[in-house]
Amino acid sequence: LDAIVQDLMQLSRFDSPEPERSMTEVELGGLLTLVHQAKSEDMLDAGVQINLQLSEEELWVVGETEALMQLVTNLVDNAIRYSDTESDKARIVKIHLSKIGEIARIEVEDNGIGIAQSETSRIFERFYTIDRARSRALGGTGLGLSIVKHIAEAHRGSVSVESQLGKGSIFRVQLPLVRFSQRSFV
Repeated sequence: LDAIVQDLMQLSRFDSPEPERSMTEVELGGLLTLVHQAKSEDMLDAGVQINLQLSEEELWVVGETEALMQLVTNLVDNAIRYSDTESDKARIVKIHLSKIGEIARIEVEDNGIGIAQSETSRIFERFYTIDRARSRALGGTGLGLSIVKHIAEAHRGSVSVESQLGKGSIFRVQLPLVRFSQRSFV
């Protein structure tokens, strides 16, 4: 119940029309490294290998650090939660940061159970879960991906998914980069 309340509070903060946010310039490579370090123990406990691949250059966005960390953490938590525990294959989660034009792309990829094509359009809805029993057993609230979507949109970005049943999923978040002329140097 506490997890649901916390998730609903987080969601409502990004749902309000004019939320007060403390926006600053955030370097995504450092942020992803922090999430990787924070989740490494969870990965070990779950028997999941995590690979972090960062862009060779620093990628800066305007955003709220805590919210962006929540976005990536939610995606990594889902990758762990929906890893295929029934298979003999190695359970791997990849976090990848790249630059495409003026966009930073964060990808969280797993080789887990995947999502049916018929369900991919609904997974960002509130309380929607693909496997209710598994989600409930592992502490999911059905709000994590909705929070991801709202945070991405609050940062003028987007989120999408590419998935195949039995093969895994790739979640992509795209955020506009800070242009060099926008950067403030002191």
